Amino acid sequence: MRKFVCEPITRKEEKELCFVMHNGKTEEERNNAKTRLVYSYEEKVFGICCKKLKKIFGNKINLESKDIDHLMDICFEVLIQYADKFSPDHSSDANLLTYARQEIDHALLMETNKGMTETQIRNYNKIYNAQKEYKSIHNTEWYETEASLNELSYLCGLSVKVIKNTLLAKRENIYNTLSLNDTLGEDSQTTLEDTIEDKRYSLETEDENRKYRNILNSFTEFENAIFYTWVDKDTYALLSEREGIRRLAKMGYSVGRGTLNNRRNALKVKIQTAMYGTAA
Repeated sequence: MRKFVCEPITRKEEKELCFVMHNGKTEEERNNAKTRLVYSYEEKVFGICCKKLKKIFGNKINLESKDIDHLMDICFEVLIQYADKFSPDHSSDANLLTYARQEIDHALLMETNKGMTETQIRNYNKIYNAQKEYKSIHNTEWYETEASLNELSYLCGLSVKVIKNTLLAKRENIYNTLSLNDTLGEDSQTTLEDTIEDKRYSLETEDENRKYRNILNSFTEFENAIFYTWVDKDTYALLSEREGIRRLAKMGYSVGRGTLNNRRNALKVKIQTAMYGTAA
């Protein structure tokens, strides 16, 4: 269990620190207040960085490694920059972390995208949105198997080969950034890389692959239309029921409000039952 050095602060304490930070008599006093304010978000910053790595590696990665400090330092650098411009009395009533969150997300994105081409970055965004669609359908996180790769390809419009190469490029960037060959502790022989689940092709994944092909082949023309109006093929964002109805109408299908979500849920159950024998 990771231990955090700095305790979170209350809204009142945040205002008091901001006052000292902007009005303290000495530079040391002002800097101490800024440091206390910034690092009071240590636990939340850790959560942001964990979420970022889980997005790339899935839940099978050990996030207790000291190497995650690299990403946390990037977040703290942004918070320090934004602290000088921050006032808790702003009309939005946001705290410093919320105030700087957009820039933090951008800084983490830039760090984890290092070494990737524009095409790889664009493809990764498509893959990520398709993974969210996969989660919506199956009620489970996406993990890399032959069957799930085929479904992801179906959802995002990229070939399985492109998906594999893009994910590999993204992960290699994180390897370089976080020194995954370092051990997890002074007395440990295990590296962070060792904690990433080894995905090997097996008879089980071949069976899943076959099941998935059978599911796609079993779709009626209307079910295919529903499936393809579940996610935007340009932005790869999930479509609302209203937008789905509009797009289905263009394809010649008339579906009322409330009905489409029921149809989507029915299709979801059909997929889950065919894949796993029961709906989640």
